Amino acid sequence: MKVLDDVCCPECEGDLAVKSGKFGMFIGCMNYPVCTFIVKETDDDDYQPVSCPVCEKGDLHQRSSKKGKVFYACDQYPKCDYLLNDRPVAKPCPQCEYEFLIQHHDQLKCANANCSYSEPLKE
Repeated sequence: MKVLDDVCCPECEGDLAVKSGKFGMFIGCMNYPVCTFIVKETDDDDYQPVSCPVCEKGDLHQRSSKKGKVFYACDQYPKCDYLLNDRPVAKPCPQCEYEFLIQHHDQLKCANANCSYSEPLKE
């Protein structure tokens, strides 16, 4: 464990350290379990989070599995366990008006399973 110099926890002003957990390396507060602050993964610079269609309170953020596979999950987990393997795009479906599309290979498809809308991905 390596303690980070010149950086303190924004919640309790304790020291932050690079730690190892079951999901890999992360930065967390040394005052755990009293303070549970951790530095969370960030989305790609070009990713715009979309609202969760299930709980309607959270947003879908980019995450990665233990093996490094990228997926998109609601930030209200464990209250909401909605996730997607394909990248959501903040563009409503022109056919059924579902709130977002998903990027699947070289196409944009409607995230609604009951809709068959798709269009080629424009780059």
